[in-house]
Amino acid sequence: MFLKKVENRIPILSGTNSEILSSAMVKIHNTLFSRLFIILLGVMLIFFGSYAYYTVKMQEEYLMAYKFSCEVR
Repeated sequence: MFLKKVENRIPILSGTNSEILSSAMVKIHNTLFSRLFIILLGVMLIFFGSYAYYTVKMQEEYLMAYKFSCEVR
């Protein structure tokens, strides 16, 4: 009973070499894609954050220039 549960959890104890290899490949594949996805999310976050930051900076400069031009008149 206990050995059956262990066999279901650990693919090395049950199955042929091709099954073990395919399960290992699937695990590597999944971790690779999850890491790439996390990296992509991080890059997108940095890109959109910098875009928003510079947009706000440009708006501030535009408003200051507008305020200055109103004071000059």
